[in-house]
Amino acid sequence: MRRVLVLGAAGFLGRHVSRRLAHDRDLTVITLGRSPLAASPWHISLDLGVCGPDAIGSMLQAVMPDVVVNCAGVTNGDPAAMVAGNVTATSSLVEALLDSDMPIRLVHLGCSAEYGIADVGRPINEDAPVRPEGAYGVTKLAATRLVMTARTAGLEATVLRVFSAIGPGMSVDSVVGPVVTEIGRAAGTDGDVVLGPLDVVRDFVDARDVAGAVEAAVTAASLDWPVVNVGSGCGVPLRTLADTMTRIVGLRGEIRESEDTPGPAPEIPWQQADVTIAARSLGWRPRIGLATSLADLWCSTM
Repeated sequence: MRRVLVLGAAGFLGRHVSRRLAHDRDLTVITLGRSPLAASPWHISLDLGVCGPDAIGSMLQAVMPDVVVNCAGVTNGDPAAMVAGNVTATSSLVEALLDSDMPIRLVHLGCSAEYGIADVGRPINEDAPVRPEGAYGVTKLAATRLVMTARTAGLEATVLRVFSAIGPGMSVDSVVGPVVTEIGRAAGTDGDVVLGPLDVVRDFVDARDVAGAVEAAVTAASLDWPVVNVGSGCGVPLRTLADTMTRIVGLRGEIRESEDTPGPAPEIPWQQADVTIAARSLGWRPRIGLATSLADLWCSTM
């Protein structure tokens, strides 16, 4: 059996990834994170952003994983926290992996925020220019660059560049968070739903499909592509998402836009993934539709 070490296992994507891999009878899953994880039979508490490459190297020697899946990262907060969680942690990890005498594969979760502004109407492929907006996108791109540098130095690694992940257990800090929060408020009153700008288009991919892409990368015979997009392949306006969710909830009120209501960052108005490479290199395709993702998300908040 292959040992897989999942970093950031207590996070939104980390939990889905750990759960998916644990159901593979050919894999033994070890989890790692800053917080305890009662659901994991083998969990290590460690903060990659502060412990340094020597401590990570000692941990790798103790665990002896065949594959490391890096779901760890910081999505919000001040720039210093994002640098520590996304850049410093990744730097320490790849340094420890390169110094190790074990042939460990690295599957690193990147983010579509690394692309930044894209040409409207043109699906984004892995060769598209990267023009991140804000500290999060910049630090995630820096982490990807570190993984790519380690790959050229001999580390077997790939970056799965995840688009807008949704599904049960999703954080309210995500792009869909304000929609879920406001619909939840309106559900108790059957009143109108007041949201921020709804013309923003995102590629929403279910977190369980993301976990399936990770499993495909973990078990693939080889990692032929340095970066692989993981998305649904469909661009969906936030208004469509809000309409779908209100139907799921059964609200009779209207959806109204308000400039005073926080919404997704308008500086990135449109994103849609080209997932051709994921199908070609990993044999992966998204399977869970938007309505199912939203229904399961709503049930997880009840």
